Amino acid sequence: MTFGFFVLGAGLEYSLGDIDLCFMAQASLSTVWLGLLYQRGMPLPWALLYMALSQIVMGVLRGALAAAMHIPMTVLSFILAAILSNLYPENDVILMDVWGNRPHTTAVWVVMAGVFLLCAVGLQCFWKHTYWGKYCLAIGEDRGYNRNDVEKTGINVVLVTAVTYGLAAVFFAVGTYTLLLSAGYGSSSRNAEYLYQGIAAAGLAGSMYRQHKNGASGLVIATATMVAEN
Repeated sequence: MTFGFFVLGAGLEYSLGDIDLCFMAQASLSTVWLGLLYQRGMPLPWALLYMALSQIVMGVLRGALAAAMHIPMTVLSFILAAILSNLYPENDVILMDVWGNRPHTTAVWVVMAGVFLLCAVGLQCFWKHTYWGKYCLAIGEDRGYNRNDVEKTGINVVLVTAVTYGLAAVFFAVGTYTLLLSAGYGSSSRNAEYLYQGIAAAGLAGSMYRQHKNGASGLVIATATMVAEN
């Protein structure tokens, strides 16, 4: 279930024509900030809110920077991933009591599965029924040829890219929360293996979209496929 939220975020970014190599470094660093705030006495709900906001801010800034400076996201995200991963010692683990006295029950994961499906439906609606989603897909299709052409239509590429990366960060933040439900600790290298698995799933969903125009349902299928293979 955790992996699915990261695939939704990576898939949303992929619809812009971008391959993001930084989203797991961003998520991992946010668990470190969350852990440090928690250790200093901040109530967990507030710490989780700060964690989510930090990811959204990082996402917006990354998207805006890449679009404004016309830097390929693959290049920029590779550099930023190296920077973010080294802001806190990799081997230092911050423990957190996320569950408290509440039992670790199957019901929680059933709820998160429902949240995942709702997020997938919301993403489908974003792509199919909002101008922002259609702008996002237009930018992604245009970048395969000349990424400047779409700007001539009047679309604010920097703003759309920044907003899209901010929305993707919301999915990453929910995924990060489910990571903490699985094991309550923060680390700058937390679940780094999700990076390439998430990119592969987003690429698989992109291939299905080009053939069947199935949108977010392709991401759900790709998630299930990657989980089954592993």
